[in-house]
Amino acid sequence: MFVYFVTGITYESKEKESLVNRGQRCFGYFQTFKEAEKAILNNSCDIFEYIHEYAVIEKVQDGIHQFDFNPHWYKWDEKKECYEKSEKPKFADGYIGWCIG
Repeated sequence: MFVYFVTGITYESKEKESLVNRGQRCFGYFQTFKEAEKAILNNSCDIFEYIHEYAVIEKVQDGIHQFDFNPHWYKWDEKKECYEKSEKPKFADGYIGWCIG
């Protein structure tokens, strides 16, 4: 069985390319990707909260140490005030398990 976790991500860096300090909050999970993506695109329950520039959907199987090595990334668009699909940010290189830690 798989579930789709929705996590908001905040990071601070001296250089936009490298991760210095990060924070994340898992907002919940869904049975389908479509439901998880809808939550992000609609900014359900204010995922953005003025601090989560990125959101990510991770497909995770039940069990111990299960990770999604190819999650779906979204970035907040200030002008449109919504999340849009995006490429994996450079600061996320080498990191997995945003929802579970």
